[in-house]
Amino acid sequence: MITPAAVSPAPNGRRRSCPINSSATIRGWIRALNGTVDAQGKTIAAQKEFIQGLHIVLDATDIPRMQQRFESYKKLVVQEKKALRLDLEKRLSEERDKIDQIGGRTVERLSDYAQSLLSDYVALVAELMPYAPLAERGYEGCYVSTGRPPFGSDN
Repeated sequence: MITPAAVSPAPNGRRRSCPINSSATIRGWIRALNGTVDAQGKTIAAQKEFIQGLHIVLDATDIPRMQQRFESYKKLVVQEKKALRLDLEKRLSEERDKIDQIGGRTVERLSDYAQSLLSDYVALVAELMPYAPLAERGYEGCYVSTGRPPFGSDN
């Protein structure tokens, strides 16, 4: 602290009043300095945030890093595409197997149905066909015991 003895006398020989001696003045200066330091701290913090934001922008626009991020993204997309393709191929083969199984059973059922229908048809035709003795059926080379020529021959 500056003492009154350290103050040089005024040219008229009287002592000067030193404003430093006032404790209220010193407290005011200290408050002002503290306020200035606090304001500078806030300014520095704001500038730090701004610089970090710029750093993020600069990192995002950094060509080698952009290329590296793009290549890693491309690899990821290719891997996802392969995984999706394999999944779709697997699901498609499962669906084909189901269709083949259903289709195979359907073909077997249709074949069995057609065979039973054909045998039923043949049985029906055989029942509805009138019986004619062999000699009267008119086949060539058939000897008829009746003495008549076979049916449909010109003899």
